[in-house]
Amino acid sequence: MKIYLLEEVLFDSVDSADGERREIRLSDGFWANREKFLSAKNRIGKSLGDGWVLESTEFDIPMRRNQKYLYVLNYEYFMEDGTCFYYQFEPCTSRGECLAAKKEKIAEKKYQADPSRIFRRGKDGWFIERYEIVF
Repeated sequence: MKIYLLEEVLFDSVDSADGERREIRLSDGFWANREKFLSAKNRIGKSLGDGWVLESTEFDIPMRRNQKYLYVLNYEYFMEDGTCFYYQFEPCTSRGECLAAKKEKIAEKKYQADPSRIFRRGKDGWFIERYEIVF
């Protein structure tokens, strides 16, 4: 099933150390109904502040019958200078899928434990958010 994610994005710069974008991203939710998605996109787009843009992403997700929610795995940490690093991964149909994805991700050097990282969510910076799908 096609699912649409809508995010408000404020681009800041590109990190010269690793080439990643520095930006603020605010998720507006997930839609399964394209017409409602386009309506929300139009409505939200009219009220964006200077520098903000709307970004939409389409996912093809194998939904279960009567599924009402999607789950998103996130990883966030801070450095001593206050710099925040935040990663959001593709939506999953269950918390179990998110936990399996976390297991894969923590094997990558980028996400491995580092004593210089400060965590404000959980003991290791990983957390799962649940989103209700708009049908």
